[in-house]
Amino acid sequence: MKRIGKIFTLFLALMFCFFGCKNNEDDSSSKKIIATFEAEYEPGVSGSPTFINVYDDGSFDIFVLDRGEKTVYFEGIYEGNPEKDGFVNFIVLKTIDDSSMYDEEYVRIKNGKFTFWGLDFIRQ
Repeated sequence: MKRIGKIFTLFLALMFCFFGCKNNEDDSSSKKIIATFEAEYEPGVSGSPTFINVYDDGSFDIFVLDRGEKTVYFEGIYEGNPEKDGFVNFIVLKTIDDSSMYDEEYVRIKNGKFTFWGLDFIRQ
């Protein structure tokens, strides 16, 4: 009986992973998420978590999840490989109100972690 319970638990974990990954993909296009990073909005203060999704087409977005609702604040492109430790250049091109913006942030990912605009992100 214990063996069946372990197999069932493993099956449930795999199902959650599968559906969780599918829900993170942008269904309106064919781009795929290759890396996700998470940070607290204000370190040490509870609030809505901030995420960076990095896509295989060279783009990324920065968004907040508040009560299950995703709000994208910034979009842009990147240079480098965010799937591995090393240097990545994030270039912000668009803001939440669809206005143009240009800001570069050159970061070093070490042990899956980096600091971006004062927030400490961790690869998920």
